[in-house]
Amino acid sequence: MGVIVSPAVWAELMASGEHRPGVRELARTPSLLQKRLASSSLMQTLIAQLDSGEVEATALASELAGSEPLLLEDCKGRRIPHEQGLSVIGKAGVPIMAKDLGLPS
Repeated sequence: MGVIVSPAVWAELMASGEHRPGVRELARTPSLLQKRLASSSLMQTLIAQLDSGEVEATALASELAGSEPLLLEDCKGRRIPHEQGLSVIGKAGVPIMAKDLGLPS
């Protein structure tokens, strides 16, 4: 099982700098996978409502048929994909999801 991120999300993460705790380790994690969108049509409809990372993440989750929850920090950013029928969680949902998967806390 891996975490799939769009190029915009990856860029936001790396722009935060290696000085932030965990960024350097995250960049080396083999289960963190970058995936480009196959189509940008959904992105065009979302661009006025969300930032670029949220737009790409939402469009990518739609392309992947919503197989896994979409992790978004911003409440507004979660509302829009949820309205599109995607499974969405915020940061607070990550420990719960990890526990459900039997991962160590």
